[in-house]
Amino acid sequence: MPYVEERLKRGIYKGIGEFHPSAAPAGDPVVKAFVALAARQGLFRHAHTEAAEIEKLVCRYPTVRWLWAHAGLGEPFEAVARVMARNPVLVAELSLKSEVSTGRTIDPRWRDILQQRDPGKTPEDVRGGLIRYRGVR
Repeated sequence: MPYVEERLKRGIYKGIGEFHPSAAPAGDPVVKAFVALAARQGLFRHAHTEAAEIEKLVCRYPTVRWLWAHAGLGEPFEAVARVMARNPVLVAELSLKSEVSTGRTIDPRWRDILQQRDPGKTPEDVRGGLIRYRGVR
């Protein structure tokens, strides 16, 4: 903890992670300490886990800004959409989610869910954000 706290003093970080709940349960004292630190500093806690576990974390620690690594990676679209709909404060990142785009085109279902998370975004905004990461249209 002291190392991370010292690094955070630089003021350049937006989150703490990536952490794997399968390696340390949500109630583990070290996990609790990092979650508390993220909450105090308004940082994201980057969790690499499946749908059921991210929902447990969001419920257990509702004051934390959660970033769901790879939107569960192997989770199907339907599971991601369900979790995102039930947890409006949850943010998911889509790196390594190959099904988000086919070829160089965004799957319309993913485009819709991304726009629902930020209704002010146009399809071009969503496309622009994904281009930076995946080179899609």
